[in-house]
Amino acid sequence: MNRQQNPSPENRTSRVMTAWPDALKLFFFGFWMFFGIYYSDVLYIAQQYSFFSTAQGAMRPLWETSYGSLWIIGRALLQAFHSPFWGGALLSGMLTLISWLSGYVFRLRGRFGYLKYIPAFVFIYVVVYHGFDIYYQTETGKLLGIPFCILLILACQAVFVRSFSRKKLSGLFTPPAYNRPLDEWKAMGFILILGSGAVGMNEWQRPYVRPTAKMQRELERQDWKGMQATASRSDLTYSTVAAYYAISRMEDENDVPKVPIDMLPPTSRPIYLHNRDGNLENARNYFLTDYCIASEQYPIAYELGKADLNTNGPSPLLLKQMVRICLALHKKEEARSHLNVLRTLPFEKDFIETYAPEAQE
Repeated sequence: MNRQQNPSPENRTSRVMTAWPDALKLFFFGFWMFFGIYYSDVLYIAQQYSFFSTAQGAMRPLWETSYGSLWIIGRALLQAFHSPFWGGALLSGMLTLISWLSGYVFRLRGRFGYLKYIPAFVFIYVVVYHGFDIYYQTETGKLLGIPFCILLILACQAVFVRSFSRKKLSGLFTPPAYNRPLDEWKAMGFILILGSGAVGMNEWQRPYVRPTAKMQRELERQDWKGMQATASRSDLTYSTVAAYYAISRMEDENDVPKVPIDMLPPTSRPIYLHNRDGNLENARNYFLTDYCIASEQYPIAYELGKADLNTNGPSPLLLKQMVRICLALHKKEEARSHLNVLRTLPFEKDFIETYAPEAQE
């Protein structure tokens, strides 16, 4: 009769480790939820501010600038946030790979394994800190172009290190055999603390960013009641929240007067917003075009839109605003021109089908 062999200590450790939660899994799924649900509206609006066209020559002006090819890649990746759930998976996956490769390249393992998440958290905190500035009058390709570049550099470094080292790269979601359970729990605690800090920073320092972006998405869907519900849960002393609440009232209720922009009362809370030159921007400029459309000040909205096109270039959001403005001013030829540009962009089919018949002669 064969005697049953007892597993060696190394095998017992390996079996225990495969049953323990992996910090990389927590990081990936946690920040998939962060970007795909919690911060989804903000990143959707970032995608709407980002122009990426498949038409020949449309991206040439950007291509010819410094780092233009990288920003084009970043804009292309940002299009995934038209569906924030899948965009969140993409961005969280990139940051997970950055953390995984950082641990290998810089030999951050064992009790120092949690340090490999620092580059990803620096990115997350920068995004939350900048709020509107990640897409307002800035190069939107930086948002995903920079982590893509970091990931590419780390991948090249990992190949180089592997070429001159006998240490293999551990599986992406398999804790290395030399990690103790305590090391994994320490890393998970680090992720939870810094992740909670990112949420707390947003709620404390930038409490107006998520409600404003959510109301912009609801405005696109013409969900006036949804905008009002969002405003009721937010702080109306911030001008962006108050303005989109006023827009929802003007659009939803016929008895609400169309208040000119100059008659809006000033708000007391400052908004962190900068223009293309890096100078502080008047927060009214963020919502001015939308407000003028809702209050039927179409000539003013038209001039604002034309100036924005000349200064910052086209974006899906701006092109759709211009279509609505041009139709209201009976500039159908110009509306068709903007619709033709929208046809070269991904994900704008529904808008085109809605407004194209009205733009015909």
